[in-house]
Parts: sequence; structure tokens; C-alpha cells
Amino acid sequence: MMLRVVAAAALTPFAWAEAPPGAKPSAGTDFWYADYELRFDPLALDGVTLQWRLVAWQFQAELEDFYALRASCLERCPAPPLNTALFVTLLPPALRQQLFEECPGLLLGSLLLWAEARLLAEPDVAAGLLSQAEELATSDLVPGWPLAAAFGWFRSSNASAFGKDWSMARASASARLKVDGCAAAEVDIVVAHCNEDLDWLATVGFARVWVYEKCGPATLPPLPCAIVEQLPNLAMESLAYATHLSRRYPAFAPFTVFVQGAPFEHAATTLFGDTMRSLQLGTLDVPFLHLNARRFLAGTSFCLQDLHERLFVGEAVPEAFGSY
Repeated sequence: MMLRVVAAAALTPFAWAEAPPGAKPSAGTDFWYADYELRFDPLALDGVTLQWRLVAWQFQAELEDFYALRASCLERCPAPPLNTALFVTLLPPALRQQLFEECPGLLLGSLLLWAEARLLAEPDVAAGLLSQAEELATSDLVPGWPLAAAFGWFRSSNASAFGKDWSMARASASARLKVDGCAAAEVDIVVAHCNEDLDWLATVGFARVWVYEKCGPATLPPLPCAIVEQLPNLAMESLAYATHLSRRYPAFAPFTVFVQGAPFEHAATTLFGDTMRSLQLGTLDVPFLHLNARRFLAGTSFCLQDLHERLFVGEAVPEAFGSY
């Protein structure tokens, strides 16, 4: 992702970024919150000023909540402030240097959080961000910012991730099918197709691809493992998914991706791309991931209730079924 500044922009600091030397927090508080605000004023194409404010204390508080509760929180956990972290890491070098001089915790916290966000999909990028943070950080970390927790998480959980040759891992994932055969696939991609352009499949040569065609011949890019099967067009992509589960059971790959012929009309492009990269690298480790950006109202029917009873024997049937 790139940040394009259409016109000149400026970051304007307000008040002090950190506590002055020798200052102590007020009674009952553990540390300072940064009293620092940035205003970013790029000009829109029509000359309308779009003001964007970044308040350091809010980012600091959200970051603190995320790191403090990540190990113990089981539901409704505080979300990491990824939008702010991404914005800060994409600032031009001169503005990032200004930010580091005036509010170092904001820059360091952003680098570490975004490094973690990129770790499973782009570990090379994550390693670069972590390296930047390590070069800027001193032994006396910025008081009040959860930087020690952020650095500690990388050192305790992900040291091995930065020692691997990920370019080799990507190449070996694609070559495995050619050497070991299609049965060695770690990923199955199931496509419900009706006249969509399938050129995007050229990027998933590491996977075994199943195309269920409902509207005529399908044209696929060269792939080591691809099968096309015809289905009647009953206007339901779920028919393709159910057919695949029925015909291929139990010979599934460890991961199966169910998508429509034009997945980017239904899923966020970045989320879909990150998921494919993570699958190729073998870093994805979740039992289920909902890719669809659209949501449907919850509801129920006799068929859904019957299906639930057959799949989950002995479990209580929910009052309503949703898409997530």
C-alpha cells in the first residue's frame, strides 16, 4: 500500500510529547500519557482541505490495552489500533524523523504493531519494520508506552520467523506439487465459476484448484493441479461448495478456500491477498477465517436446523444462523 500526498502536507505538534526530565506522574497513576497531536492536511483533488488528526494519548491507551490483555482476553478483546500504525509507518521519511524527535513512542509503537500485523503474510516486511524499531530504540525505552511488551512478544514468540529464507519457502511451496504430485497439496481452492475472468488463479500455483463451472467452458491460466467440473446453474455458489465437500470427502487438503469466480467483488483485496500469501508460506494457523466482506441477516429454517443436527450431533441448535 502506498500513501500518495497530492499537495504539500505538514505535521503540526501541540504541547509536549513526553514528560519533562525529573517529572513524576500524578498520584494514583502509573505513567504519563503523551499530550501530543498531529494534524495532517493533504489537499483533495478539488482543492478541499481534508484535516486528519492523530492524538498520541488515544493511540497510546489503545496500544496499552491491546498488549496488557492479549494473553488473557477470550472475547470482545480490545482491537489493536492498526489504522493509526499503518498511517504512521507510511509517512514520508522527513515527517517520520520529525515524529521520532517529538513523540518517539508514537513512531516506535506503530513500527512494532505493524510489524506484527505483517508477520504471517509478509515476514520480510515485518523483519524490516522490527529492524527499524530496534535501531531507533534506546536501552531506556519511552516511559508510559508498552514498547517492552511489544519487543518481548517478538523475542519470545517469533525469533524463528525472522531466520527463515522466505523466498525459498515461497518457491518450494509452488514446486512441491510438481515434484510430489497433486495429492501433496497443503491448500485446496474451490471456485464457483460463471463466466468470470480466472486470470487471478495464476498467483495460486502452490494450491490444488477445483473449478466448478456452471455457465460454459472455463479458461484457466497454466496451473500444476487444476480440475474443472460441470454443474447445473441453479444460481447458488453454495451448490459448488457442497458438491466439493460431498465428492472429495475425506481427501481434503489441510486448508480449503471456498471462493466465487471473482473473489475481489466479495472479499477485501488486502485480506484475500494476505490470506493467500500466508497459506503459501505455511504461516496461517486458524481453524476458520471469514473472507466475505458482506454480511447477511441472521435467520433460521427447517433445512438449516436439520443440517446442524446432522453435522453437530447432540449439540443444541441455535435460534438463528448468521454468516459469521
